[in-house]
Amino acid sequence: MPRWHAPNEGVYKLNTDAAVDLENNCFGLSMVIKNHLGMVMACSSQKVVRLVSPYVAEAMTTLKGIIFVTDTGLQPVNIELDALNVVNLIKSDLQVATDVGLVICDIKDRLNKMGCIAVVFVPRLANVVVYNLSKLMLAYDDDYYWMESYPPSVERFVRDNHLV
Repeated sequence: MPRWHAPNEGVYKLNTDAAVDLENNCFGLSMVIKNHLGMVMACSSQKVVRLVSPYVAEAMTTLKGIIFVTDTGLQPVNIELDALNVVNLIKSDLQVATDVGLVICDIKDRLNKMGCIAVVFVPRLANVVVYNLSKLMLAYDDDYYWMESYPPSVERFVRDNHLV
């Protein structure tokens, strides 16, 4: 079963995910930064009231995650997400003239200015903490931030998906 893998010592790992609610024209986005021991160093969840495709939501969540890493200073960082199409666009030299293309351009610009080691695709089962946190955020209207902590509602997922 795929699980979260620890980064090298001295490196952090950012996991991001989005959950889209087309009925209510919104999406939840979440990001978790862990250290090499699997300890949650920072965590954030937000609800965005805006109708976007899951593709754009994943790209926007990745961008928000990169901004979160910069704001917290938890670098260098590896970035993992379960949206293969977004990962492929980030790694590509292709410029896409769409909503998602503009977000990807911003992502690439920010990555060039920060200590990002890699952006990689992981299966959803290796991204279960942020997946569940994103779905949970659809029920709330506020933005949430945790430092060296996380909401009790995802404790089981943090524990079960801890380290390999």
